[in-house]
Amino acid sequence: MNARGFTLLELVVALSIFAVMAVMAYGGLNGVIDGRTQTLDTQARWETLQKAIAVMSHDIRQASIRPVRDELGDLQPALHAEHYTDSILAFTRDGWLNPLGQPRSSLQRVGYRVDSQTLYRLNYWYLDRAPDTVVQTTELLDGVRRFEVRLLDSEGRWRMDWPPPDADLDEMPRAMAFEMDLEGLGPLSRVFVLE
Repeated sequence: MNARGFTLLELVVALSIFAVMAVMAYGGLNGVIDGRTQTLDTQARWETLQKAIAVMSHDIRQASIRPVRDELGDLQPALHAEHYTDSILAFTRDGWLNPLGQPRSSLQRVGYRVDSQTLYRLNYWYLDRAPDTVVQTTELLDGVRRFEVRLLDSEGRWRMDWPPPDADLDEMPRAMAFEMDLEGLGPLSRVFVLE
């Protein structure tokens, strides 16, 4: 009986071909895994952005005409905005859910500020604050390179600060616009009609 096997040269060539194919397959698989990771990261970023905009939209659409007292007892406007401080925007909103039936108002004071490229939502448990009032801070969005709020006054002018000079504390803007520049996503703007 004549038995024929593989020569050493044939085995080396076969192993070399297999090694090249394995390296190519690993490179392709690694590319697919990297692509999937980038896709999941981008998806998570967009979901966070959508959640932040939904929270802000819900708050802004519920804006209410209710001035408040600060920690020193001074009367503050129903809506307050400053573009040159870290307190960008603060206002009273209606529609604060109370599923447990607590003895409290449906009104809530909320605010938004950016610190170290992170957008935070501030909310207070009480409209009229005492010196020891605790502020609940929630991180909404990171990578915020720029955040600006503009408010449309009764004469049709966009303002960066609110309230206008000589305005009543319960005067509200006709519309509110915010513009953000987000790292990796670029510019974004929204306008809300408040009348």
